[in-house]
Amino acid sequence: RARSRGAGDRADPARGPSRRTVRPPSSDPPARPIQPDACGAAGLQHLVGGPVPESFPVAGPIRVFATGDPVTMDYNPRRLNVEVSRQNRRRIVALSCG
Repeated sequence: RARSRGAGDRADPARGPSRRTVRPPSSDPPARPIQPDACGAAGLQHLVGGPVPESFPVAGPIRVFATGDPVTMDYNPRRLNVEVSRQNRRRIVALSCG
């Protein structure tokens, strides 16, 4: 017996009609909002343009990379990104969270 297709079904001769999956609403609690400056970069902007210090006064992780270097795309709002000059890797170009 032939089945009639509804407006949402698409026929694929190899697989038959498609079916949409409906997922139940998530029971996870809503995520806490992240502070815009969770890594402390705003308080360190005075270091931009100067030499890289021996240590940074931050509690979280630090990622140092030169302009143009490949970096991972994972986002950690508590991580301080320290971008240094490509020429000598000793001058701070930018500070940001991520």
